[in-house]
Amino acid sequence: MTLPTQSPLQFTNAQIAAFASATGIVPVFSSGDPTLAIFQTLSIQLDFIQALCVIVTNLTRAQTSTGADLDSWMAQFGFARLPATSASGDVTLSANQPAANPVTISLGTLIQTANGGITYQVVADTDAPDWNPALNAYVLPATQSSLTVVAQALVAGSGSNVSASTLTSIASPLPGIDNATNPSPIDNGVNAESDASFRARFVLYLASLAEGTLSAILSAAENVQQGLQITPVENENPGGDSVPGSFTLFVDDGSGDPPSQLLTNVFSAVNAVRAFGITPYVSAPNVTTATISIAIRLASGYVLGSVGPDVENAIAAYVNTLLGGATLFLSDVGEAALSVTGCMAWQVSTATINSVNGDLVPASNHEIRTTTGDITVSSY
Repeated sequence: MTLPTQSPLQFTNAQIAAFASATGIVPVFSSGDPTLAIFQTLSIQLDFIQALCVIVTNLTRAQTSTGADLDSWMAQFGFARLPATSASGDVTLSANQPAANPVTISLGTLIQTANGGITYQVVADTDAPDWNPALNAYVLPATQSSLTVVAQALVAGSGSNVSASTLTSIASPLPGIDNATNPSPIDNGVNAESDASFRARFVLYLASLAEGTLSAILSAAENVQQGLQITPVENENPGGDSVPGSFTLFVDDGSGDPPSQLLTNVFSAVNAVRAFGITPYVSAPNVTTATISIAIRLASGYVLGSVGPDVENAIAAYVNTLLGGATLFLSDVGEAALSVTGCMAWQVSTATINSVNGDLVPASNHEIRTTTGDITVSSY
């Protein structure tokens, strides 16, 4: 319930009403009247005490505490706010001519937006084909002209998310490499958990204390890191084979290729709450790539060269939010295109997903992903 409060004037009027009721006299006070001054003095003191009561009430309830006060309230239960996470994704590095000798790309190499406003650094991806564990670095082989590395924002949070083709400036000495670009949007950076989300997750945490339930398993996984997309599948291993008495969590951090350490952390968390005799699996998502073709009608004064890339980014951003097992509807592709300024309409009859004029339905243990390079936009 809302704490009932009064203003100093309301306190004063209440005292006047009580005085009138007790004496049978309805007083008419003028400014400077001693009795009125006493009432007003008491009202100021009551207002101060009331303010203290409001502060105490706000601090003693999670529903009304905010910021650091909410953190300290939750700390009594050993429950912490999830921090901001850094955006990370693929960046393509290339040379104008095929490399005459192998080129080493060290961890920590800085890549920025054109104006230097957002900076990423190269981080390890031990599963990448060009990763060299002996050197603890990526290596562009001789005779090749490009390779893909994983880069992570230096500053955590959504403010470092970037659109496709915006990480184009190499800010570290990197002989043998001339160009950089991110082929797809990198938008998996998340701000520190909001008060509302913190409270909601606490409720889920309390409901999960009966360990072994789906709620307990999902709560444990979600407590590892913000922004995770988690798809639970019962009685199957990651390959889709039937394994009674098991479950698989397909985990994505928004990149489509979460780091192995994240998967290890999620496994450790869910293994601690799973029921005895139940085998848990944690896996990166099985990805179904969507190749999309769409024709749009341009508004007057707009050209495809400027609108087309924005449409590609809008469609890719939408598709890459789909959870595991979710259908990619052709109509939603069109809606994403229409959200771009300059796009008036789209041609339903010629639009395709994977060469089919219809929706794309993945397997329950697959999620649909795409890149701007997989999207073709034309005009009619």
